Amino acid sequence: MKYRIAEMGAPADERFEALYEIYASALPVREQKTREEIFALVGRCDYKIIISDDGHQLLGFAIVFVSATQPVALLEYMATHQDHRNMGLGARIFDASLEAASRRPMLVEVDSERENSADRAIRIRRKNFYRRLGCLQIDALNYVLPLLGEGEPPRMDLLVHPNGREQPISPHEMSDWLGVLYAEVYHQRTDDPRIEGMLRNLTNPIILR
Repeated sequence: MKYRIAEMGAPADERFEALYEIYASALPVREQKTREEIFALVGRCDYKIIISDDGHQLLGFAIVFVSATQPVALLEYMATHQDHRNMGLGARIFDASLEAASRRPMLVEVDSERENSADRAIRIRRKNFYRRLGCLQIDALNYVLPLLGEGEPPRMDLLVHPNGREQPISPHEMSDWLGVLYAEVYHQRTDDPRIEGMLRNLTNPIILR
C-alpha cells in the first residue's frame, strides 16, 4: 500500500471531516472532545495534526500538542481507519508525531489494563503497541484525565517516549508538565489539586518501566 504522511496545515482543509469521522468511531465517547474543539486545534500554533492518505482516502491521523512553555509534548489522539489497521501505518504516524514534537519527550495517555473493563484485552494490546515503539510507563502515577463528560473517566496510565532525552525526569518537572497539559490541553487550572494527588507517590528521579 502506498501512502504519504504530512501535516494538516489549515482549519479549512477538506480532509478534516474524514479525520473527525475516524476520530469519532475509534475513541470512546467519554474520552472525546466535541467536533468544534477538535476543529479549533487545527489552527493552533501549539498543535500538529499529522495525517496519512493514499491520495484519495484519509487513512489515519495523530493530534500532537507541542507546548510552547515547557519542553514536553502530548500525543493527544492517534487512530487509523478500521480498514487499514495492523499494517504498520500506526507506527509510521507515531514516528512522524515524534518528529513533530521537536525532540521533546512525548507523553501518551492510555486506558489502563489495571481496570477490570470489558475492553481489557484491547487496552493491553494498545499499551504493548506503544511499548514496542519505545514508550515507558511512568511508575506510581495514577493519571487523572481531566476531560469533562458524564460519568467517571476510565482509569488511565501515562507513558512517555524520551525522544532523545537521556537524563531522568524529576517530580518537579512532571508537576510542570502536568500543569501545562491541564491548562493548555484541557483548560483546567495549573494548580489543579488532582495534579498534587498524581504526584504523591512518585520517586525522585521518576521510575520508568
